[in-house]
Amino acid sequence: MGESGDAKQLELERRVAALLPGEGVTPSPPPSEPQGLINWMLGWLADAVLLVLALSNLLLVLMDYTYKDLRHHYQALTPPIVWQAFDHIKGMEPHRSTEGFVARAEMTFNVLRNSRREAEIERSLAETRQWVVAKIQVEDPYISVGLRGVSEQLKNRVRRHMWETGAPASEVLDWGNPLSWHSWQARFLGKRRPWEDLPSTTSWLQFWSRENLTPERLEAERAWFGREVVPLLKRNYWQRFGEDGHPDDRFWLIDCLFLPLFGLEFVIRGRRSVVRGEYPDFRHFAKARWYDGIYFLPVVVYALPSRLQGPLHLVRMISVGYRMQRMGLINPMAFARTQLARVLGVITDAVQIQILSNYQQNVHQFSLDEAIRSLPPAEREAVAHLIEINVLMLLEKVTPEVLPSLEALISHSTGHALKQSKTYQQLAKLPFFGSLPDQMIQRIVAETLTIGHTSLLKTASDPKSVELTRDLVRQFTLSLLEHMGHIRTEAQLKRVAIAWLDEQKRRIRET
Repeated sequence: MGESGDAKQLELERRVAALLPGEGVTPSPPPSEPQGLINWMLGWLADAVLLVLALSNLLLVLMDYTYKDLRHHYQALTPPIVWQAFDHIKGMEPHRSTEGFVARAEMTFNVLRNSRREAEIERSLAETRQWVVAKIQVEDPYISVGLRGVSEQLKNRVRRHMWETGAPASEVLDWGNPLSWHSWQARFLGKRRPWEDLPSTTSWLQFWSRENLTPERLEAERAWFGREVVPLLKRNYWQRFGEDGHPDDRFWLIDCLFLPLFGLEFVIRGRRSVVRGEYPDFRHFAKARWYDGIYFLPVVVYALPSRLQGPLHLVRMISVGYRMQRMGLINPMAFARTQLARVLGVITDAVQIQILSNYQQNVHQFSLDEAIRSLPPAEREAVAHLIEINVLMLLEKVTPEVLPSLEALISHSTGHALKQSKTYQQLAKLPFFGSLPDQMIQRIVAETLTIGHTSLLKTASDPKSVELTRDLVRQFTLSLLEHMGHIRTEAQLKRVAIAWLDEQKRRIRET
C-alpha cells in the first residue's frame, strides 16, 4: 500500500508540475563565432527589454489588484503624482465629506488658537459639531466604498481618547499596558473595555467642546487629531460609477497597451520553436505556453466578474519567472515546483489518512455473521467453490509435503504413550523385543497416513463424495462462524486490523 501510494503521489506531482514552465530550461551560452555572437546579443537584448516590460506590467497589475485595500500605503510610499494618477485611472477621488471635515477641523483649530472673541469660537465649534453629526455619524461616508472597518476604527479612537481624558491616570495606564490583566481579559475572555460602551456621537461632541479644547489642551488635542484621526479620514474616497452601474475603472486601457508587444513576441517565439523542432506545430506551442496567453487576452479577462480578474492577472508571475530563468537571472520556478510538491504531499497524506480512517470505521461496523448471511446464493456458491479449491490444494499439494513431519509426530506420540504402560515395560525386557514396537509403530503410522491420503484424493474426484464434501464444508463453515462469535474471535480480529491501520496512519504523519 505504501509503495503504491508513493508512486501515485509522484505521478500526481509530475503531472501538476508539468503545468509550470522551466523544467530543464538553461540559458544558452554565447557562441564563439562573431555573427552568432551578434545574433545572441540581439536576442538577449530583446529578451531583456521584454522582461522589463513584463515586470512593469506585472507591477502595475499588482498595484491595481491591491490598490483599493492599500491605497493609504501607496499614498504614504509613492510620490503624489503616482497615486493621484492611479486615483484618476481607478475612478477614485477624495471624499467630499471626509476632506471637508479635515478642512473644517483645521479651520476650527486656527480659530481656537488665533481668535480672542468667544462668540466666534463658539460658532466655529458648533458648526464643526453639526458637520460631524451630519456628515460623519449619520451619513457615514465609509459605507459606500466598503470601508466599514475604518469607520469603526475612527469611532473607537475618539471613544477611547475621550474616556482617557476623564478616567483616573492609574486606570488609563493599566488599560494601556497590553500585558495587564484587564487587557488579557478583554483580548481572550471577551471582556468589554470601558470606552466601548460610550456613544461615538457623544464622544465627538465632547471633543469639539470648549471644555475640552481649552488653551492649555489645544495643541495636544490638535496633535492627537492629526496623528490618529486625519490618516483614517484620508483613507476614505469617492468611487465614480458609469451609466452601466459598474465602477469607472479604466485600468484595462493601460493593460491593453502591452497587448501588441506580447502578442507579437508570442507569435515570433512560437514560429521559431516550431522551426527548430521543439514543437510539432503552433497549436502545441500555444498549449505548452498557456500562461503567456493571459498577457494578450486582457479584454476577455476584464469581461469576467471582478472577483476573478485579480487571480487570473497574477498568473503572469509564472511567465515573468520563466523569462528570468531563461535569461539565467534567477530560478523562481524551482521554488514554485518545490512548494507545489510539498503541498501535494500534504494533500496526499491527508487523503490517505482519511481513507484509512474510513477503513477503521468500516471495520468497527463490520459483522462477519451478517456478511455471511447476507450473501446472495451466487456469491455463497462462489465462496463454497473457493473453499473447495483450497481443500483440494490442501490434499494434493500441502499434505504430501507435511507427511514426513506428521509421521514423525504421530510415531513419537504413540511410542511415548506405550512406554508409560506397565505391560510394555515388562515386554521390553524380553529378548529381541526392545526395538520391535518402535519399528511397528512407524510402519503402521506411515501406511495409515498414506492410505488415508490416497483415499481422500479418490474421494475428491468422486461426484457423490464431492457433494458430501461440500455439505460438510458448508456445515463446518457455519459452525465455525457461530463458535467464532461465541469466543469473540471477530472482536479480536477487529482490534488487530484497527491497530494496523493506526500504525499506517502514524507512519504517514511521521513521513
